[in-house]
Amino acid sequence: MANIFTILQYLLFFSTAVSIWAQTNSNRNSGSTHSKLLQASRPDDSRHSLSNLGAIANEQLASQIGSSTNEGGEVRGMQARMRTTRQDSNPFLDSTSCDSDAVHRTIDGSCNNLQMPLWGAAKTPQPRMVSPNRYEDGINSARLTYFSSSGQLPSARSVSLAVFHTTSNVSFWHSHLLMNFGQFLDHDLTLTPEGGAEMSDEECCEGDLSTPTFLSAIGECFPIHVESGDPAFTKTCIPLVRSSPVPGLRNMPLIRYQLNDLTSFIDASQVYGSTNFTGSSLRLNTSGELRAQEIGREVFLPELDDNIPGCPVMAVTACSYFAGDSRSTEQAGLVTLHTLLLREHNRIARDLSQRGQWSDEELYQTTRKILGAVLQRITYREFLPIIIGLETMNNYDLNLFDIGRFRSYDSSINPAITLEFSTAAFRFGHSLVRQTFSQVPGMQLDLKDMFDAFHTIEAFGSDGILKGLAQDTIETGDRFLSQGIRDNLFDEKQDLGAFNIQRGRDHGLPSYMDVRGHFGLGTPATYREMVMRQTHSQSSVDALSSVYPLPADIELYPGGLSEIPLPDAIVGETFANILGEQFRRLKYGDRFWHETSDTVTGFTDEQLAEIRKASMARLFCDNVRNPTVRQFLLRAETQDNPVISCSTIPHLDLSIWQSTGTNRNNRQRNRQNTKRKRTRNNSRRNSSRRRRVLRKRGNRRQQRTRNTRG
Repeated sequence: MANIFTILQYLLFFSTAVSIWAQTNSNRNSGSTHSKLLQASRPDDSRHSLSNLGAIANEQLASQIGSSTNEGGEVRGMQARMRTTRQDSNPFLDSTSCDSDAVHRTIDGSCNNLQMPLWGAAKTPQPRMVSPNRYEDGINSARLTYFSSSGQLPSARSVSLAVFHTTSNVSFWHSHLLMNFGQFLDHDLTLTPEGGAEMSDEECCEGDLSTPTFLSAIGECFPIHVESGDPAFTKTCIPLVRSSPVPGLRNMPLIRYQLNDLTSFIDASQVYGSTNFTGSSLRLNTSGELRAQEIGREVFLPELDDNIPGCPVMAVTACSYFAGDSRSTEQAGLVTLHTLLLREHNRIARDLSQRGQWSDEELYQTTRKILGAVLQRITYREFLPIIIGLETMNNYDLNLFDIGRFRSYDSSINPAITLEFSTAAFRFGHSLVRQTFSQVPGMQLDLKDMFDAFHTIEAFGSDGILKGLAQDTIETGDRFLSQGIRDNLFDEKQDLGAFNIQRGRDHGLPSYMDVRGHFGLGTPATYREMVMRQTHSQSSVDALSSVYPLPADIELYPGGLSEIPLPDAIVGETFANILGEQFRRLKYGDRFWHETSDTVTGFTDEQLAEIRKASMARLFCDNVRNPTVRQFLLRAETQDNPVISCSTIPHLDLSIWQSTGTNRNNRQRNRQNTKRKRTRNNSRRNSSRRRRVLRKRGNRRQQRTRNTRG
């Protein structure tokens, strides 16, 4: 009873303090949370800093503005970048040496592809899935006009209000954990940093806001205009800074690129980091474990070293937890999944440490490899089939093997995260967010409380919120957004839907119809045809036509999000194809894919059999106190997916793993045996070839003898 009373006291103080904090800071510090979440991580090499990459990109782009362009809007003479004065400071021009015998991934994802070492690596530019780009000038300028019709595009906020209504449509088929896992997975794959760290929000909203303006060099403002009479906002401007420009890799067209700060691979980089600096800072450096803090009976993420002492609720600078991705404290549900995977890493490392002689490095790397494989299993077995449907899974060959090995790694496939995926399609999950979150047992938290993630976790811990995520159902995947997403993001009067639209214009994304044409899905010329093709409902077409004169003018994010979902899927056909193609590249372009037949980078047959037992339910069973689980936790409780006991959920038998030294000896013996077999086979082939040659010679001699006698 005393504990309950303490929590109630804290909640009373918490809600009052947050309300005061929001009132005193929302106007003064508008947009600060959004900008803070889009900052690049500290690079291992100063040449990978945004300031250096941005300077190189700006120099290249400035030299090309006004130059001749081809029909696709891409500058002729790609090698012009070689003539810039900053050539020596461009890390993308370096030759990279790779160890082909490396058993584990590099922390930054480099050398996954031995021929193209930077494909999929952290701090490299994001390529495009669909050409041409749709920059206003075909090179650099953010999109301002319609794709087909004449005239200026409406404000992104106006489009958001017209298309993304705040009606609640609850799904009874999937748990809220599905949405949170999607965000957690996204933070393993992509982070596109903003430039302009030296600019304040006030500066970004100065000037004539009726026409969006942006400045040259790093720090380009691209604010969102708010029309008078807005139903939620009294301000006239939502500040936004363009994503920082970076140069392309060798032989990429000379246009503006955006950075992916993370590795593109599904490798649990949100747990371990994507740079050596972050990775080493997270390690405990003993027994292979990661840093953590234990408070009461729960294990928490470590705090950032520069947190304000005591982390007062009304502090202007919010406190954060420390994880492999800088956005770990974006919302409390995300913190809980980071915590879940942190606990699993340390659980596995401790278990392995009891099984033979391991060094700290061996334990860390082996556990990291196992956890990355677990994340791949959950993604392709539990998450993706729900999102894109079984037909799309089959079309893109994304299903996992129950037995056997994956033998289709293709070094010609670039696994790098594409702009269409990161800037539009994988943001579908914003429509799944509920306004309220359950904390088990029996308490409801508002979305604004979840955005104050540090203090919410401090008050309740992770276990109760994880149970609530598994218990609650999600909002239906559609064009509707929760009020706290569209009108009050981070409790700061921000609009995430408008941010997504404006970011698409910033990145020069192709139009909705460009993408449909790329995938052969058909490009309706009229809104009536869209309804007849059943890509959109009549109400969605009415909403889109109120802001876009023609279907050809529709932007990718609102067009894709408003599609009718495919059968047994959450997204429509356009987003399903973007997601299917990206996850195909992530599988077929990953040399370390967990099912690989490669004897150097892969698991043994026995180990892979254990990895195949991995599930979200098992993670809960091993790391959450008194969990309520189902076979498929990302799906809601139904007659076909009932609550079951943890004793019925398969678990990984870690006794299969031996120390890295033993494994290395086994691999060396395997390679030696392979060489011996190859030598024997070559010897046999050579002997057989010699016998055939001798027989032919003998036959020719016999023939000559017969001819002579004749």
